Amino acid sequence: MTGPAKIDPGRERWERIRQGGLVPYLVSRGVLRGLPMAAAVIAVVELLSGAGAERLRDPDLYVRLLVAGALFSVGGAVSAWARWKGMAARYEDDGGP
Repeated sequence: MTGPAKIDPGRERWERIRQGGLVPYLVSRGVLRGLPMAAAVIAVVELLSGAGAERLRDPDLYVRLLVAGALFSVGGAVSAWARWKGMAARYEDDGGP
């Protein structure tokens, strides 16, 4: 005799994510996580370089922020896409309901 079927919380989570769509997932999990990470990395680099508050007036700081923001956002989107594909392979291709 077998018990009731166990519900996989990962599958339920994947279904909610999948219903939201790929593009919103990439934006929320990739791009929006990349921007704060870029700001944090630039802040740490600036702190370790010994630059004072006058550095905030340097236009190069803002260029670095833009470049880092773009790079971290692209990296975050690629990582989010890989997670999406991994979840799709795990939960859609296993012959489950």
